Amino acid sequence: MFQDYVETQDFVLDLSGLRCPVPVLKFKKHVKELQGDWCISVKTTDPDSVRDFEEFARLKSYQISYKKMDDCFLFTISSGEGQ
Repeated sequence: MFQDYVETQDFVLDLSGLRCPVPVLKFKKHVKELQGDWCISVKTTDPDSVRDFEEFARLKSYQISYKKMDDCFLFTISSGEGQ
């Protein structure tokens, strides 16, 4: 099911097992190197990551959505409005 969810993304960051704020910091490091519009899937297991990613996306004007699946959270975060 995770693979079906991420088929349309540019790439996937699996940050499972990391406690906040580490997932957001690792995500920030990866997107710093990207140019143009992008869409990334992020997998986390820390429930606090929902709040942290939503706040980070709001501050950066990124588009974000997420799903709770089993014991993880699957985020789709994009830089462009068309993603």
